[in-house]
Amino acid sequence: MRNARWLRVLAALFLLGVPWLGRGFVLMGPPDPREANPPSGHNFNYTAEFGGPKDIRRFFRWNIPQLVYSFDASFVTYFGLEGLAAVQESFDVINDFFHNEDYSGMSGLDLARHGFAGNHATYWENTTARNRQIIDIRSLALGMLVNQLGLGNPHRHAFSITGVRTNQTSSRLIFSVLQRNYDPVTHEETNIVNGVKYSYRLVHDAATNSVGTLPAFTIADMEEFTTDTSAAAWSSVAAIPDAFYGSTALYWTDTPTRFNFGVYYDGANAMGGQYQPRHALTYDDAGGLKYLYASNNFSFEDLDLSVTLVEPAQFLAPSDARHFPNANGGILPAFPRGATLSGSRPFNFPLTSRLRGMPILGYPGTTATNVVLVARAMRPGVDRIQFHYRPFDSLLGTFFIETNYIWTDTFVSTNANNVGGLRQTASGASAHFLPSTHQLFTQKIGRTVNIPDILIMADDVGWTNGVPIAFDRTTTNGWSNNAFLQPGFVPVSSLTNRVGPGIIGLPGTQPITWRFNRLIQDYEVVWSGENSVVGNLDKLQTFWGWIRGPGPNDIVTFPTDGQAWQPLNEITPVTEPPVITMVSDDGGSNPIEAKTLVRTRETLTLIGNNLGSVKGIEILSGDVVLQTLVEVSDYIVSGNQIDIPPGVLSNAAEGAALEVRAWNTVGPGNKGPQKFKIETGPPVITGTNADNIVMDRAQALTLRGYGFLSRTAGETRIAYLRVDDSEGSAVDDNGTSDNGISTGQPRAATIEVISDSLAELRPDSITAFADGSGRRLRVARKVGPSVQDSAKHLSLATSPLFTAITSRPVINTLSQLQEDNTWEDILATGTFKRDRVVEINGTALNTVRVIEVVHEDGSSFTNPVFIQLPAPGVSIDDNGTRIQLSAGVIPYADADTNGTARRAFKIYNAVGNTDLNATLAFAVNTQPRIDGLGVFTAPGYFNRDKEHGDTLYLSGSGFKSVGRIVFTDANDTAQSRISIGLPSPGVTVSDAAIALDSRLLQVGAAADTDGNSSRRIIRLESARDSAHSPMASRFYVGAPPSMGTLGALSLADNWRRDAEALEITGAERLGHLSRVDIVDAAGNPIAGLPALVPGAGVLLHNATAVTVSANATGWASAGHLLDSVSAASRRLKLTTPFGQATLPITSAFSLSASPAFAGSPFAGGGFNADQPGVVDVNGTYDKSDGDLYLHGEGFRGVATIYFGEGEGAGFTEVSGGTVQINPSAPPTGISFSADGTQIIISSANVPAAWIASSGNHTVRLRSVGDVNATTKAIRTQP
Repeated sequence: MRNARWLRVLAALFLLGVPWLGRGFVLMGPPDPREANPPSGHNFNYTAEFGGPKDIRRFFRWNIPQLVYSFDASFVTYFGLEGLAAVQESFDVINDFFHNEDYSGMSGLDLARHGFAGNHATYWENTTARNRQIIDIRSLALGMLVNQLGLGNPHRHAFSITGVRTNQTSSRLIFSVLQRNYDPVTHEETNIVNGVKYSYRLVHDAATNSVGTLPAFTIADMEEFTTDTSAAAWSSVAAIPDAFYGSTALYWTDTPTRFNFGVYYDGANAMGGQYQPRHALTYDDAGGLKYLYASNNFSFEDLDLSVTLVEPAQFLAPSDARHFPNANGGILPAFPRGATLSGSRPFNFPLTSRLRGMPILGYPGTTATNVVLVARAMRPGVDRIQFHYRPFDSLLGTFFIETNYIWTDTFVSTNANNVGGLRQTASGASAHFLPSTHQLFTQKIGRTVNIPDILIMADDVGWTNGVPIAFDRTTTNGWSNNAFLQPGFVPVSSLTNRVGPGIIGLPGTQPITWRFNRLIQDYEVVWSGENSVVGNLDKLQTFWGWIRGPGPNDIVTFPTDGQAWQPLNEITPVTEPPVITMVSDDGGSNPIEAKTLVRTRETLTLIGNNLGSVKGIEILSGDVVLQTLVEVSDYIVSGNQIDIPPGVLSNAAEGAALEVRAWNTVGPGNKGPQKFKIETGPPVITGTNADNIVMDRAQALTLRGYGFLSRTAGETRIAYLRVDDSEGSAVDDNGTSDNGISTGQPRAATIEVISDSLAELRPDSITAFADGSGRRLRVARKVGPSVQDSAKHLSLATSPLFTAITSRPVINTLSQLQEDNTWEDILATGTFKRDRVVEINGTALNTVRVIEVVHEDGSSFTNPVFIQLPAPGVSIDDNGTRIQLSAGVIPYADADTNGTARRAFKIYNAVGNTDLNATLAFAVNTQPRIDGLGVFTAPGYFNRDKEHGDTLYLSGSGFKSVGRIVFTDANDTAQSRISIGLPSPGVTVSDAAIALDSRLLQVGAAADTDGNSSRRIIRLESARDSAHSPMASRFYVGAPPSMGTLGALSLADNWRRDAEALEITGAERLGHLSRVDIVDAAGNPIAGLPALVPGAGVLLHNATAVTVSANATGWASAGHLLDSVSAASRRLKLTTPFGQATLPITSAFSLSASPAFAGSPFAGGGFNADQPGVVDVNGTYDKSDGDLYLHGEGFRGVATIYFGEGEGAGFTEVSGGTVQINPSAPPTGISFSADGTQIIISSANVPAAWIASSGNHTVRLRSVGDVNATTKAIRTQP
């Protein structure tokens, strides 16, 4: 869903015209030697006419700002005047690009502000021209001209091979590749052209190889490719000449240009929002030319040899120059146009400036005595280039009319040497030279143009592999390499020398030529070895054309037979008026005699002499001129024939006994020898203002054609219409206007007839019955009694189709399919269930392209909720009355609501969108579904605590329609433990997720569970069926427990763990008690001590009370770890899945068990069980033999050790026999075992009073819980 949302954002950006920022151009010029002729002997496909791609600073460009082009007689003869006009338009594009009303020169061009940002594609396809395989000569010439200015095909040359080597094992080839496609803004390398990202791959002519074997190849290249199928792919104008495989040694997988049959480039097709001729160039074309010719792009350059000096540079400061006569060295005030010396000046023309011997930057180490022309120097781009059309002496002439041009040349030079130390006055101080500074200077220069700079011709260019070569052109002959002028240039091996930067110059005494192929063969005979082959009479189809728009009538093909007479006629003097010898209505085979010419169907042919010079034709009734035709050149077939096609003669020419006369610049000719009648015929519609597009029937429709008016009574003007589908069946006629059933009879309509060839159909004259695709309008001046009779009067079904007829869409009803397969009225229920099949009924729905759900006020959602058509799951009836949407076809939930918020459909078609209608508003939802719950901190337990609680995550779909979240029982979903209405603080809802944040919203205790209650699930309530969370995800609910009060102990502040239970009462939320721990005073766990769990010495009475049993079984083997004699050193901690609660320190206690001695309590150390010869029934401790050992249990809770005599009540302490002790930190000389079963008292710590020869000495231990244990009496001795 995140990806889908991003696609919606991209679509919105596209609709808003937001441009992409990555783009690139390629510079062209003669390749480096190591690339054109690599040492490896391979061919890296540097086969383009203008060399290969260049590095960013090694460009080639013109430094002549005024250039001339012309057409020779071969071109004029073959392509005619319209061919000239087509190619001239390509030069107009470039001229307009460099200089126009918005800016002048590249220094003034702002790519964004001047309409090139986002202008990534400027082509269109004329389907008719494509099917007829017509090449647009204007677009091809434009691409050739962009190349001639120094730009190459970025789709072919973005990545180039510069070398190849083998790996160490000679099993692989490693190609060195350079990226030479540059961003127009940053001038950094980029793999993006016109917003489209390209990758590259190796293509070669090697035979099939096995991996690991060194491939053998002759030709290799890096082919650019992209998976982008948008209009911007392959769209560069500089790429056009590479169509049809261009000049390449390899076949490409993808032809690196969009140009093809039927494709034409035009500023009217621009994507950048401005539509001047210059906008036929894409962003990258414009950016590349701006880089090349900008006035801030400096390079060391020489001037072309055709350039001469008009006015030298002035190196003097203005304050000094006024003291020198003729300081600038100029002789003539203006360059001599048409000069016999071709505009040249003597090279030794002297300068009057006293600085005439100064060095010029670019002439290292040389000083001219008389510097005339600063030729080699650092120069900026010329900023502006203009191409001028200069004809020969006539259209078919051979003498070129000379001209010349003057311009100001800017260059960088020094201001001679700066002198320092002139202000030093100290004795011995001297002046000294300082480094020169560079400045911009100007000189006036010019050139005489004796021949065209670019000469455009038609010629037999040839064939290759049975296919005609479309064109060829002069290559880089005349391009000058100025690499040796650049700073730091050091001549080295010719193979390593770099080529460029340089200038594009003229090829010596010859012009740059463009030759377009002419197919002079009219027929082809294919012979496969038969004895003979009968020739066919099908002429070869021309592939040249001028495509001026997208329609079938926007194509001019070359050569045009009807214009073959024009060039000759332009140079043939007119001395006599035209003579008509025959008037015919069958193409000149027979005279028309008394026949009738049906002017809307038949051609009027005039046969005679001098007809190629005709300027006008008159239709006469006697001596009255009924109609005069001027601008008749399109009708002239030759000097002997004129064909006036149907539709030229108007109703004014109708009548009987008519005659025709032609006139030229000499005067009128004779009347034709035949008289004839002209009648109207059925009307003809040649076009409308909605041809091949969608027609809005609510708008007026302009009709163009002829036969709209007639002089025949009863049918003087068109007044009836019928709309047919593409198969010719009527869909809007007299029958549909009566009862909705077509009869085929035209119906009356209000048509404003402006002239015989122009009419306007009033808005809403066509009804909704006509809605649909592929419609054609037919009109009539009269109708007959039957359909058959009316067909004679209807305009023919030859007019262009409307792509569709429609109007602004209107929604009448909305319904959706129920689960029981019955239809439910959305407007009656007030709810659009987007997970149901929906049917939208209305009118003008046939061209719908977008269906959007909007707010009740008609505004779009922040993330628009729409689908673009066509789309899977959406069907539209062609008659525009119904749209069916499959369930879920609108996938976005932004419009979903859990309340009464109202939404509406906003439908966009080809002409508009639906009006806002409050009666068509509804709520939107879909059936919510819970797929799963997020994981809680303690799996299966939802902690509702504010501080430490969980966030309850629900995942699924349709949640925007949810109005309430309910905690219910897993075993009784009708229960409502806690109910949360939405919207609510702390609850975040999206279509696919609900998050309940316990920090912001605390679920009440009513939802809590204990170990005996049912687990909970979530029930979501909405306008649809309730949704429940999965049973597999049921959970308990609670909050952390709170500690209660410690029950009374037998000894305050001490728990005797073996003798009494530990009770807690008044606690809270213990229902899910999971463990009981004894912790130290700081609340830290006691190492090695296990927790008690319910059933192992823990009795949970209810959620508020718990008892820890004496001698709890869970501590049976680790009780000694509990014991601590320090006051308030032990605390009780209770744990549930939701948290913990610990007794406060004020209720802390010491902990002990009753100490008890073992059967042999003194064994070990200095104790002997029975000394020989001594009466010691219980044994003797001999101090001198070792330490005193005590054995038993519960010793870790002992707080006092007493040394005494006697047992039981008769026990008395000896002097110094009381020792206070902490087993965890006993005094020196006394130690306790870790398990509390042994005490060792060093002999030095045994009181002296306890050592005697009597047999009545005992030891008593008292626990911190005030429980005593006394040993049996033993005998002691020193």
